[in-house]
Amino acid sequence: MFDPISPDKALAAVFAAGVDGLDADQCLDAIHDLERVPAVVEARKARLLARFALVRVGEPLAELATEEVALELNITSNSAECRMVFAEALVERLPGTLAALERG
Repeated sequence: MFDPISPDKALAAVFAAGVDGLDADQCLDAIHDLERVPAVVEARKARLLARFALVRVGEPLAELATEEVALELNITSNSAECRMVFAEALVERLPGTLAALERG
């Protein structure tokens, strides 16, 4: 089982140490930590997208939430809708999967 990882701490540790002074084991540890960061970031984005959708419900122009996301992320409305549906599914129906992503 992986320990939870903080992207900020993982990135800070990897970049603070530089590369030239690392031995082989330290290189592998740094690579391992960096491989986990994208999963943690994607989990956080999913939580934020699901929260955004929840907050927008009932507000004026709530039907434009997908377009807001599309504009903010510079993606199509279809892509934004897919991301929002996926995010809501992770949060509501697949909390174990989301927790695994959050651990990296």
